[in-house]
Amino acid sequence: MSQKYKSILAVISARKASRMDFLLKDKQIVVETKFASKNHSDKEIGTELIDDTARYKEHPDCQVLSCFIYDPERQMRNPRGFENDLTSVKNIGKALWNF
Repeated sequence: MSQKYKSILAVISARKASRMDFLLKDKQIVVETKFASKNHSDKEIGTELIDDTARYKEHPDCQVLSCFIYDPERQMRNPRGFENDLTSVKNIGKALWNF
């Protein structure tokens, strides 16, 4: 494998790596934020939040996962339905949804 190809793979992997938005360590609360836009659909946000739940389920400092979606331009097609869909999977391991 060429060095150029390895470098490209490293950049792709780094872009897919996620980070915690906010950690209130003493309270064991993680706050995950999302920004809804024309380029960041509710389907993508939903997938990301489900992935976040799986990731935080194993995190030793996360007993509560609180999610905040900022949608100033009202891009979410059905925010209440979206919340209800995600809340139905709220008790996966340690993570809980808060909207």
